[in-house]
Amino acid sequence: MLDENLPFFSVKPSSSENPFINPILLGGNGLESRPVYSLRRLDPSLPNAKNCYAIALYDSHNSEILYGQVVVRPEWIQPTLSTVEIRAQNGGPTSQTPVVPESFSVQLCNPDNQVVIKQKSGTWNNSTYWKFEMPVNSFRVPSSSVLDQSQNAPALSNSTPKITFKWKRDVKLSRDIACYLIGKNTDGKKRKEPDITVAYYKGGKTLTLYEPNMRRIEVEDTKGLEIVLLLSAVVIKDIFFNASREMFNIVPSKATIARSKSLSEVASNISSNISGNTNLHYSRPDVNFQNSSNSVISSTISTDWSSKNKVDLETENLRKFIASEEMIKKNSEEDEERLVREMIRAEDEEFRRRESELEKETERLRKKFGTDMATQNPGKTYTSPTPEPKLFRFSGKTLPTGLRVSPLVNGFLEAAGRREQKPTNNSNSQSSTQCIAGTGLMNIVQKVQGKKSFQL
Repeated sequence: MLDENLPFFSVKPSSSENPFINPILLGGNGLESRPVYSLRRLDPSLPNAKNCYAIALYDSHNSEILYGQVVVRPEWIQPTLSTVEIRAQNGGPTSQTPVVPESFSVQLCNPDNQVVIKQKSGTWNNSTYWKFEMPVNSFRVPSSSVLDQSQNAPALSNSTPKITFKWKRDVKLSRDIACYLIGKNTDGKKRKEPDITVAYYKGGKTLTLYEPNMRRIEVEDTKGLEIVLLLSAVVIKDIFFNASREMFNIVPSKATIARSKSLSEVASNISSNISGNTNLHYSRPDVNFQNSSNSVISSTISTDWSSKNKVDLETENLRKFIASEEMIKKNSEEDEERLVREMIRAEDEEFRRRESELEKETERLRKKFGTDMATQNPGKTYTSPTPEPKLFRFSGKTLPTGLRVSPLVNGFLEAAGRREQKPTNNSNSQSSTQCIAGTGLMNIVQKVQGKKSFQL
């Protein structure tokens, strides 16, 4: 019980007078618990109880009022046996193995409705859960029309909207389960409303209902939802958490009993033979006992001869298969080793080829540019010749410059220098003009020389 203010159902143990009836009490809201339901189980002594699990929920005051029931039958599959198990059965037919089904149905009464609970196996990060759906509308609309009365009930119609619930473990390894109302996807995207806790089944004895959340569920048949929660919780606890042959009242067949008897007889014969052989060490062997033991051994060998041949044949085939696999693996390893060896040899040849080309190129450059003088005069250093500055005479002055002057400018400067050396009878204005012109040319040459030196 999680909270005294929440309604809860308590499943009480059965009494000695009625071993197959468990009373269910309703408590909560500060009130004293009172009986409301009666959970009945199937009597295994009945003829229809063979290979069947069944429970039903009745009214506690009137035993003729049935609210709902569940009937589950196991599924039978053919097991996969090993070679040792097949040899132990001596080639006989193998018996089928019962398996718990992945789904079961809760049959509700008045109105009739069948709710299917399906098991969804969990993964490494999700636990197993059990999913079921409840119709929103379950009751017929009151109508005097014969046509309306002839139609199926809304609970049985596929067009009736349904609400999805799921039982899930509270903790991955726990046996306590909780029921959630799965949220709807309202906007058509991946986002949906969060799940709402509806009920909690603790310890297989108490079912607590979250009354505030139960009021939010849009279901007409709230009584039917309550019955489905009770029955599904009990069934999940019985057949999925405590599954056993006794739970399904499985009785071994006659063939299984006969086979077990034959196996026990063979085991007793073998044990008696072993005990007789051990007595031989301490007493004198009897001829009759020795003959009887030999006959038993020979009969055992003759009966197991066919199975032994089959086992030997399978062993030989397996040995051949393993040998072929080893041969294929060895060949593949040799091919891979040969391929690696060829790759290494190719890389070595490529390296040698590049080394030879490098030596040839070095020898060619040595012959072209020569290194004999450097080897003959190792102490002498060779430097590149520096360009000698050119000299220009103008107005009795020498102008050193490293510029490359055009022939036109050079000729003009030389002519101007010759005119300066000749005596002239011109007036002072002419001499001043020549001086100004010469000075201007000198300035131009000096500016060009300064610009060139700045660029260098």
